[in-house]
Amino acid sequence: MRKKISLTIIILLIIGIILAIIFNQNKNKFNYNFTFTNDEELIGIAYLNNEKEASQYFDNLPDDQITTYTTNGEELYLIIPRSNDISITIYEANLEENGNLAKGEIIAKTNEPFIIKCNQSDIVPNTILNIVSNDITIEYSPSLSLKDGSVTSHQNILTLN
Repeated sequence: MRKKISLTIIILLIIGIILAIIFNQNKNKFNYNFTFTNDEELIGIAYLNNEKEASQYFDNLPDDQITTYTTNGEELYLIIPRSNDISITIYEANLEENGNLAKGEIIAKTNEPFIIKCNQSDIVPNTILNIVSNDITIEYSPSLSLKDGSVTSHQNILTLN
């Protein structure tokens, strides 16, 4: 009887360890200090005055831990994926004759937080983020609203400032 109880406890411990490993693989390895408000939000975004401001959104983040990508421009945005299973492809955006943005050259593909330096113009963004989760794919161009200067919103994006 004792052997059965001991064996059952060992099996339950092994299952618990395996589940903990699986669960932690899908979490973001960076410890951010904010909370996503719903399950539909794939990324968090913040406008930055300088790259050092990124650290305010994380616990114990060394300055050199976040990569900065550039698509020409001076606006800085911090992009934080909700988890490691969210993939973000960064494209240069090209303005078509009809006024729509089209994907251009791929700048990078990542599932980690990053800073994007972009937007030479206040009117037309020059970056497209293709954000892919298991069941949601969105395209988003980081920019500031001409109405009030806030980061443009999207239902699947948490605006941090």
